[in-house]
Amino acid sequence: LTNNILERRFNLDPDEVREINEFQLVDYCQDYPNGITTEVEVTADMFPLGGSCSDTDSITVIPAMEECNVALNPLIRCTVETPDGREVLCSVYHEQVTDLDDRDQCMREVTFEYTLVNEGLACILIYSVTAEIDNEGSFDITPAMGKTICPEESLVIIQKHVEDFCDEDLEDRVVVIVNDGPPETCGGFGALGFFPPEVEEECIIELDFSCTTSGGEDCVVVTQEPSRETCDFHPSYIDLKYTAGDCGSSDNSQHYVFVCHDSGNISALSNPFITAHSLNGVEYYSDTVQVGETLRLGNLYPKLDGFMVIKVYDGINGNLVQKFKFDATCAKPLRTEDVFGAFTVTGLGDKKNSITASSSSLSGVVAESEFEFTFSILNNGETDAFLKDITISSGNTELASIDLSGNTVEIGRTYSNSETIDLSFITESSEISITASADSPFDFECRASDTVTVGYESRGVENPPQEVQCLYCPKSFLFKLIGSTCEESNNSQDIYCSDKAPILDPVHVVITDGHFKHVFFEGEVKKGSIFEVIAGHSSFKTDLVVKIIHGGNIAQIIKFHTSCNKPIFLGDIFGSIEIAGWANLKQGLVTL
Repeated sequence: LTNNILERRFNLDPDEVREINEFQLVDYCQDYPNGITTEVEVTADMFPLGGSCSDTDSITVIPAMEECNVALNPLIRCTVETPDGREVLCSVYHEQVTDLDDRDQCMREVTFEYTLVNEGLACILIYSVTAEIDNEGSFDITPAMGKTICPEESLVIIQKHVEDFCDEDLEDRVVVIVNDGPPETCGGFGALGFFPPEVEEECIIELDFSCTTSGGEDCVVVTQEPSRETCDFHPSYIDLKYTAGDCGSSDNSQHYVFVCHDSGNISALSNPFITAHSLNGVEYYSDTVQVGETLRLGNLYPKLDGFMVIKVYDGINGNLVQKFKFDATCAKPLRTEDVFGAFTVTGLGDKKNSITASSSSLSGVVAESEFEFTFSILNNGETDAFLKDITISSGNTELASIDLSGNTVEIGRTYSNSETIDLSFITESSEISITASADSPFDFECRASDTVTVGYESRGVENPPQEVQCLYCPKSFLFKLIGSTCEESNNSQDIYCSDKAPILDPVHVVITDGHFKHVFFEGEVKKGSIFEVIAGHSSFKTDLVVKIIHGGNIAQIIKFHTSCNKPIFLGDIFGSIEIAGWANLKQGLVTL
């Protein structure tokens, strides 16, 4: 076989090495039993001097020599046919002999099974097998036509022989010689009296369970929460839906302003009696209500009277079950779908404004919850597995039961399938489990389990934060020292601000009126701290001057208007000062 293995010519510089690979499939065992020699000749042209050069090299591959490495399994199986026609192990029959003088019971034809295993690296042609049995002689048990066994393969040789079960010679040793031996490497040693019990194979299955989306991502149940509308005006009415929730089910942003107390089991009430009034005694409601019913406090005018107090009784003239207080003026955060104890806000309004809850109900809408779960059952045992069923569960809840009867998984094979399951009921990350069961041909049941975690995500539609503006002259301010420069100011006023030096920590802060006559605050403040500035017996109506001092030197000086005639919003930044809150007669205490 001669050919040029170069696809094209190429240049080779001095000291340059290039490797060329050529692959050819040859059967050297059959076609080249004595070995195969490969010779390579390289020819080249020299430039720019001209002329040519060449070199040769060769390699010889000798095939592996066949060495006999056949071992005998010492567990020589022996079976016998009983007088009533049943085939049993010799050891079992031996225990059943009742009359040692009964030749029909004693003299039985037995079947010996010799198992030879090729533990070598090459296939072996078995041309001779001899069994030498103590006290019995030598027997030729060579298989007809000869047999070839390759590495890790086995060969079972059957020998028929008449055995006396009433004799004491059942412990005879046996030597098996293969291909003239020696038995240490080509054959082996065993004992005819070693009768292994008949093994009834159990099935062994492994289960793989997975859940992925079409995009190959992990499965996550996603719920989309409806948006909440925020009230930014003083309403004259508020609509509340009775949901019979306890104080613990409350969900709103009024924090310390909202106060709720349970004194009974509100969920058990069938016809509760409701009263609603303001802290100033203005009555808004006094009647019974049903679960799911919406009641309106107030009308188109006048404005609601400050804090609202709602009480829930177990009937007219009954016992108090729940009482809570919240701010109904919208000075504190108030949104549709806010939950206050047994009631949920569904709407607010006045003569000019009206906001209502979305029609998608108060619960989250499931956006993605149906997934395809894939399972694979691998038969890892030594017998066929007859599949029975698959059960998929979440905790104690069964999600699916699949009958797999009629499906057989052979040794080393895999059965795969999938099931689509709706998980819209879960409200947190959950483990989904699967259990598979199967039978072996010997009626041994085997089971396997696996789990997969399905995530949960609630994607609420967040409304943009509402800017809270100061509406009346403050009696006090809450300032936060953030240490920013004048250039970083963020507010709606035309202010004066001048940086003199870097603002280090801590600093000495002095706050006066615009004429430097009244000192409203003086003290040491650390960055990130919130401190209160009080107007005294009056309220802030003019400019404030803030001096930030470090080491006796002014680092920054700021001047801005504080009467709220000029815009001031929560979070406004004046130099190194952030507006963290205020208190006035119209809005009360307002904080970030």
